[in-house]
Amino acid sequence: MENKYDEKVVKVLCYFDLFSYPLTFQELVRYYPDSINTEIDSFREALRHNTLISMVDGYYCLLGRENIATLRQEREEISLLKMSRALIFSKILSRIPTILLIGISGSLSMNNAQSTDDIDFFIITRKNSLWITRLFVVALLLVFGQKRSRFSKEAKDKVCTNMFLSEDVLQIPRRDQNLYIAHEIAQLKTVYSRNDMYENFFASNRWMYSYFPNIQLLKRKGNSKENKIVDYLLLPIETIMFLSQKIYMRKYVTIEKIASNSAKFHPVNKPKIILAMYRLRVKKYFQNYKNIQDLSKDEVQFYFENYNYQKTIN
Repeated sequence: MENKYDEKVVKVLCYFDLFSYPLTFQELVRYYPDSINTEIDSFREALRHNTLISMVDGYYCLLGRENIATLRQEREEISLLKMSRALIFSKILSRIPTILLIGISGSLSMNNAQSTDDIDFFIITRKNSLWITRLFVVALLLVFGQKRSRFSKEAKDKVCTNMFLSEDVLQIPRRDQNLYIAHEIAQLKTVYSRNDMYENFFASNRWMYSYFPNIQLLKRKGNSKENKIVDYLLLPIETIMFLSQKIYMRKYVTIEKIASNSAKFHPVNKPKIILAMYRLRVKKYFQNYKNIQDLSKDEVQFYFENYNYQKTIN
């Protein structure tokens, strides 16, 4: 590699290449794993001389993957339509008084949705109300015909509430703190927040700055307004809701994580799969690089586009 940035820049682009998602300069800075706030000019210059990356229409990508710049633009148009639907239903759900935050996650949060994608919601609830809240959320989505069916492989534009957290467990457990989850938090598009929950959620997950130190650090603004009488009244109802829904879902649960103050409805271990794919892509990319490191930039691009790129990178 020619300079101190090259290898890490390629690794960042390898990760986002898994989603066919090229990055703008600002995004590349945002997701770079070391602080470069005082070295922006030298970082920009280093990108110009990196022989393993291309820039197309203002987007940086791996050589041989220039076509994903057009793909990103196409998906942004699709995402605009989906986002308008997401905003409508997030406004409806925000009327539920125990909801403190609604965020859009997944591909739509990056404006990278495909036409067949659903709409992923991440919801934070008041203490002692997660399962009460979920019941109301599911009921409302069913009324409007927008809930994604458990058995649907594709659910175009349907709402999938794949993660609920209670306000008393905002920090992601240490065992789940990794690059994939850090990115999911960083890209979360918050469309509704009450009692400063947006700032408090990010402040509770300061660990993600070890992955993305160039992201603006948010400070906790205090706890949400407490009402111990309400909490006391909610607790027995919440316990009944939790146990009844847990019993109902018992025959369907695979690797989903269900607890009294959190619910993660992911039928596959996506972080494990994505991180394994990422490590493999980095390994294969740098193996190829060793074979062609003495070639010119044009020759490198020809190599990836016409000879071995599809076999070794995808």
